[in-house]
Amino acid sequence: MFGFFAVYLCFAIVCVQAIFRPWVGIVGFYGFALLVPQWNWRWSLPQDFEFQKYIIACTLVGFVLNGFPGQQIRGHLKLAYASLLTFLVLAFVSGMQTIDKQLSDFYLGIMWKIVLTSLLAIRLLDSPAKIRTFMWVVVLANGYNGYGLTRDYLEVGYCDYVMHPWAFQSSNQLSNLFVCCSAVSLALLFYETKTWRKAVIGLILLLQVHAVMLLESRGCMLGLLAMGTATVWLMPKTKTNLHLVFAAIVGAAILAGPPVVKEFISIFADKENRDASAESRVDLWRAGYEITLDHPLLGVGPDAGQRLVPAYYSAASTSQTKALHNLFFEISTGCGLPAAIAFFMFFVTAGIASQRMTRDKQGSLSLPLGVQAGMLASTAGLIGFMTANLFSSGALLEGSYTLAIIGCATVAIAKGILQPDPLGPPLADLN
Repeated sequence: MFGFFAVYLCFAIVCVQAIFRPWVGIVGFYGFALLVPQWNWRWSLPQDFEFQKYIIACTLVGFVLNGFPGQQIRGHLKLAYASLLTFLVLAFVSGMQTIDKQLSDFYLGIMWKIVLTSLLAIRLLDSPAKIRTFMWVVVLANGYNGYGLTRDYLEVGYCDYVMHPWAFQSSNQLSNLFVCCSAVSLALLFYETKTWRKAVIGLILLLQVHAVMLLESRGCMLGLLAMGTATVWLMPKTKTNLHLVFAAIVGAAILAGPPVVKEFISIFADKENRDASAESRVDLWRAGYEITLDHPLLGVGPDAGQRLVPAYYSAASTSQTKALHNLFFEISTGCGLPAAIAFFMFFVTAGIASQRMTRDKQGSLSLPLGVQAGMLASTAGLIGFMTANLFSSGALLEGSYTLAIIGCATVAIAKGILQPDPLGPPLADLN
């Protein structure tokens, strides 16, 4: 019963605070979305209660009552906003001529809420303190799921999370969340100054990495490797950080037993030795490519491309639908090529803007540590996300959007500090 009271107490506090301080509603929304309390306390909470719906409603009320607060939408923010809104408009236009109304309605019903919340979050997370709080909530919420998954594995010998797809839809999608959120953990690990905080983050990071291993998603393992490599490339090369990298590598090596290593290296097997799952990915990509060529402008309806896969992929001919397991082809077949380009432009804008800011060493080093950590998490995390989503799709999950939000918001904050607007708020307001 403790979980029941704790969850509803946090929920009530977030809803009330969201009316007076809308940014708290944003932090609470993503905290609940990533924690999934209906799953973690499934024995005492109703599974169909939508905490996020009430939180975002209170946040919108607070946003209006407080006079539309937040940072100005300019520069890279305009491109990010325009890209995501263009994608959403094209997705709804595509939905008008979908070949599967049920699939498209479900997809659009989730997507418009994700887009609205992402754009609102970029505006409201307008200070280093807010960004740092947001990142910590992301890490703690996702880290608790990593703990729960590991606990289940140690207690019963398998991951009970995967046995109930209503909670996370699939192990690949849950792995996607861990890849994205582990980028936030790794970035904070390098920039936190207190030893006890580094220890907490380090433990959570190991749980997140271990969760990806337990779920055996090879694409997400590759994404995790790409994210880690990018982080090491971009991070400050201090003696402490290099020691932390070594410790992280040793910890991951200890957690990765022979089955995990065998599963991962099977990605690189030749065609003759590739298993059916890996080989099917290549055939599915080919089917996605051909469907996109046949329906390039608006696709066949959001998420409805899977209905045509059996016609282009003989091995799936016995089923009515077959997922493409590739984010780009999922969107290009469903919503069309222009929509796919607009969708990815949102993430590319966030990642490139963050990377460009970190290249200005003198300027970036003068920024608050939370802002520096945010830019690193966004750039490296989105590289990992894009890599993992060559083999799966996380379009309806909050993980990748948190990285883009962090990237867009931190770069806007950084520009406000380094190049303050004489007509904007005093610099002290940004701290």
